[in-house]
Amino acid sequence: MEFETTKDVLKNPITFAEKATGKNSTLPVLSSIILTTKKQSLTIQATNLDIGVEFTIPVKVIKEGSIAVPGVLLSSVIGNIQTSKKITCSTKQGIFNIITNGDTITLNTTPQEDFPMIPVVQEGDMFTTQSKKFISGLKSVVYAASLSDIKPEFSGVYVYPQQQNLVFVATDTYRLAEKKIPEKSASSFPGIIIPHKNITEILRIFEGVDDDIAVVSNKNQISFSTETIHISSRAINTPFPNYQEIFPKTYTTEATILKQDLIDILKITNNFSDKSGRVTFTINPKIKQCFIAAQNQTTGEQVSTVDAVLSGEDASHDYNYRYILECLQYVPHDSIICKVSSDGKLVITGLGDPSFTYLVAPLMKQG
Repeated sequence: MEFETTKDVLKNPITFAEKATGKNSTLPVLSSIILTTKKQSLTIQATNLDIGVEFTIPVKVIKEGSIAVPGVLLSSVIGNIQTSKKITCSTKQGIFNIITNGDTITLNTTPQEDFPMIPVVQEGDMFTTQSKKFISGLKSVVYAASLSDIKPEFSGVYVYPQQQNLVFVATDTYRLAEKKIPEKSASSFPGIIIPHKNITEILRIFEGVDDDIAVVSNKNQISFSTETIHISSRAINTPFPNYQEIFPKTYTTEATILKQDLIDILKITNNFSDKSGRVTFTINPKIKQCFIAAQNQTTGEQVSTVDAVLSGEDASHDYNYRYILECLQYVPHDSIICKVSSDGKLVITGLGDPSFTYLVAPLMKQG
């Protein structure tokens, strides 16, 4: 094979593909990136069997062919080449050659016979959505997914249709995030759980892509495709729990707060909370006061008053401040509503906007 291109065209697809290669795999070829030239395009493929990626980019093809190159090595070389001008890549007797105006680099290749096909979900449920909307939905909730695979249903993002919306949900049982985006085309989509560790790569690859994404899924697999990008991910087929039952039916206390005020206070809290991130959130509508307090035997104590519009009964509960701070960047409004139930569950939404809902469970009181 032989082709000509530039670093700007090659760098991002190679970098993204390397992230999807298999590390410490019993199948050595999974640590490689497959390069295939055909007609006037280069196809770049990689997989770790949990997620597979494929990019098709335009290049000047001089000779068609296919080769497997160690992913980490190739990504490092392409990323550090200094030229932005023409790069010529070719293979000869199992060696991959990279020639620029200042470099001549040869890389050993690996046998590619055992490289698995990147799955294409051809028979399944499908819808098409805007890339930016879909990525926004995933980003708004993925941080709330569990990092443990002990309960698989909590280790990913559940995506399902509801009326004319596409709903994204994630929970680690200590907090829960839900984001709704308008999407009429997904009404027949049955819902699926995408593993959080694969979502990291999906977000990285589709960030900044303006094209529509075709989403196709069956029980075990889900794929995301544009004209030049294809990603296939394993799906979690353990049923997602009926999370709506977790939300309180009624609330006893409510506070409307400027989002940035709360962010600034919680950033200070980082210096005074304990290992569990404990802060005490107190709302006293009767005396019109709302404050956040944290105490650390090593560093000291913080008590911060929060300007807020208050209603309901007095309430005081402990929460992990990190859980609250982490969600605030995804509330698309300057003001937030904090509602507290009688058992201390804290629910955060944007003022007048039901598209994002976030629930935090209280910590057990100390002593």
